[in-house]
Amino acid sequence: PPQEPLDAKEEDDEQSECSGTAKKQKNSFHERVLHPLLVKFLSEDPNFRLLCKTIRHEKCLKDKKGKCEWNYPDIVGVYFPYNKYFPYNGYKEETLKFLHHTGQKRHKLFSFELKKELSFSNLKESYFQAVSNSTWANEGYLVVFEIEKDKVLGELRRLNQSFGIGVIKLESEISNSKILLPAKEREI
Repeated sequence: PPQEPLDAKEEDDEQSECSGTAKKQKNSFHERVLHPLLVKFLSEDPNFRLLCKTIRHEKCLKDKKGKCEWNYPDIVGVYFPYNKYFPYNGYKEETLKFLHHTGQKRHKLFSFELKKELSFSNLKESYFQAVSNSTWANEGYLVVFEIEKDKVLGELRRLNQSFGIGVIKLESEISNSKILLPAKEREI
């Protein structure tokens, strides 16, 4: 039998259902699948060139559930000044001593808090989680895969001025990833 045409409200409901399903599918992955993408970006980007490690705070044995995600970042990175002279593992001890005596820092520590999405509703919690778990680092970053840029960028700028946590927009194609707000370097 021929189907009766849908009225406008039914069409809207179906379209809304489809877009809702598409959005759920788009965001149905776990944050952890972004870790290799971020590590690759941090390794290859000329602003960083870091050696990185994922921290699995789920395995933390401290106190209450959730406490560890406020104590430990998702990823830590270390930069050695001689990374830019890759391959750095071929250096002789004298060269490393020379770099140190000429004022080169031995290393710089980075903290990265990764979020699948950032909207106005989770902005402050996400940002202050990055602040909380980067107190030990020279630079701390909040890394986001999806961001409601027009709604949150102004507030992120204000928070960056006050607390110094940088913001990175991570893209599926890492060459398109970029630093939206640079972190302020701290001495530790």
